[in-house]
Amino acid sequence: MNNLAEIYLQKIMTNHGELTDWFGDMRSEMLEGEAEEQSRKWSARKRIYLEGPTDYDIIAIRWFHSDAIIEFRAQDTDEGGCRRVINKVNEQYGTYGIIDRDYLFNPEHYSLFFEVDDEIFKNQKLFGDNVLILSRHEIENYLVDIPSLLHLIINRKRNLYKDKVITTKDELCEMLLHIAKKISAIDAICSVFRIFRETTPRQIKGLYFNKASAEEVEPEVEPLLQEWIRPDVKVDLKPHEINLFECVRECYVQLSDRYNAFDPDEELPKLTRLLSLLRIIDGKQLLGQIKFLFKLRDPFECDLADYIAYNGTIPSELKEFIQFVYSNA
Repeated sequence: MNNLAEIYLQKIMTNHGELTDWFGDMRSEMLEGEAEEQSRKWSARKRIYLEGPTDYDIIAIRWFHSDAIIEFRAQDTDEGGCRRVINKVNEQYGTYGIIDRDYLFNPEHYSLFFEVDDEIFKNQKLFGDNVLILSRHEIENYLVDIPSLLHLIINRKRNLYKDKVITTKDELCEMLLHIAKKISAIDAICSVFRIFRETTPRQIKGLYFNKASAEEVEPEVEPLLQEWIRPDVKVDLKPHEINLFECVRECYVQLSDRYNAFDPDEELPKLTRLLSLLRIIDGKQLLGQIKFLFKLRDPFECDLADYIAYNGTIPSELKEFIQFVYSNA
């Protein structure tokens, strides 16, 4: 988004003090880092920092394990897990980190967040070779593994969806693609509020469960935006006076186009389309939909991660990064 509408948005956010220093005041973290650096020097193990407890539970317990060479450490997500991971790696020699793609949703990195070319995305290495930016939105997106999910719902006898018994990978893939498209449409609306650093209204979050398809979402957008911003509000951003509602609506249109770019061709195989959307959509919302529709109980995410390990479908980008860490030991 590098046209006039984005410039207006940046000015609006700046004028209202909404843009903050993304890296903040790190003095206390530097002191903590110095203590950890002294501790790390006593150990020959390579330390890999993870964004939070969920990442640790999946990556460090179910998919890989700390051993004589590698040690995993989880950060506190309440204090900015991704930012802390980056700072730890920058402060401590010979350490590594894994962060989610959604960290890139900020003014500095919008273009990379919405990059549809996997090779371009992977080759950027914004924070150096020692920090892996996951190509999917967050770690939960990697739990949407068709063979493992099908195995789980059949074993739990929960493979009934809209009076239809799901028994094949194709059937499950078609269902998940339908849900992923809906989530993509709603994520575009939520992203408008994220840009303005505003809390997403409950009515919009409710669309994830109240609407059955992406087509049902579109008519709801303008009325919901009008509830947030009156259509007649104008902002004086010299030398231009702009209609704030029109600016916000244009922002939504652009964001919607960016999300749609991850599913540009309905003629492509359904699995290809689903895997593409998993790079950009809210994985927690998708897992929530799966849990709701199949009436699954906790801890199905943990069981799903175990199935993925058992089936040998741990994401290749993670395996390659862990191997990279071992090669530097």
